Amino acid sequence: SSDDQAEAAEGHASWMEEPEQEGDLPSKTGNGRSDAGADRGRRLCDWNTPVRQGAGQLHVLKHYPTFWSDTHPEQLLPFKFPVTRRDCIKVTYRSLDKLAALAPPTYLNAMISALTGFPTSVARVASYLTLNYLRPHHKRIAQQGRHLLMMTVYESREEAHCWFIPLNQVVERHATTSESIRSGVSYNDVQLVQTYDVQTVFALHAEVFEQTTRVGGTQGRSSYGQCTWIGGMALHAAADTEEAFARSQEFAHVPDEEMEQLAARNAREREKRQRKKARQKAAKAEAAADRERERQAEKEAAEQAALAKRKEGLIPVHESLAEALAKGTLLNR
Repeated sequence: SSDDQAEAAEGHASWMEEPEQEGDLPSKTGNGRSDAGADRGRRLCDWNTPVRQGAGQLHVLKHYPTFWSDTHPEQLLPFKFPVTRRDCIKVTYRSLDKLAALAPPTYLNAMISALTGFPTSVARVASYLTLNYLRPHHKRIAQQGRHLLMMTVYESREEAHCWFIPLNQVVERHATTSESIRSGVSYNDVQLVQTYDVQTVFALHAEVFEQTTRVGGTQGRSSYGQCTWIGGMALHAAADTEEAFARSQEFAHVPDEEMEQLAARNAREREKRQRKKARQKAAKAEAAADRERERQAEKEAAEQAALAKRKEGLIPVHESLAEALAKGTLLNR
């Protein structure tokens, strides 16, 4: 309602004062290369669009999510980490309209500017996710490791589906040509997931589906429509401290020609961590096996001691009784 919007606008005054000077908005949107084929030109355009804005919009993107979490905790989504489309987070256009009524236009405009070249629907969904899921739960999301954030927007159904794909599956999908074409995973996605700063950045892959009219005025069979747009970028939505902002900026300004070296270095570091974890796991397993062997030895020793103690407590048989039993005279009687 108009009263709600007025109240929200009044509450936003505390954070909307712009700083005198800020840095440029993080602009890393990919490495400038894409898969060959019909998708090449479209993906190159989407991934290479420079994103550099003024201090005011950067201030909004940096600080408003924290203000939103403090003032609208009832809007935050509960944490879950879907890794399949079936378990995805669904964002309806009705939720986006509610966000537009509660949040100031400056925030959505800043997000649209940050996602230059992206459809407005993608920017709206990204705004909603940033405020209600990505920023509030970014630490728990980072603990899951490197993932590609998938976002599919279905215009005809007025909803978006969001889930995560782990790095190994991203590589597998790109390695398989037919699967890569079907899912839209490109070399840009692979390299971005291999290089982004897990603590401050999300690797975003977005697709938009719309109903298309065939010759003769008939529509396609699928209620989801046809894919009309596809792209991705590094979404700087998790930084909530000055140190995190600095790390986010550092990644944003890595030259494109150094992205491949950064991916290789990160891969070596991941392999090193995996080997370390494997050694630690093996050491823990060996220590557990040693403890189990010690426990079994202690158990056997305790049983032997108990048996010996029982034997010591037995009353010795009298010699005459032992002799009678040996001769069988007791049985004869």
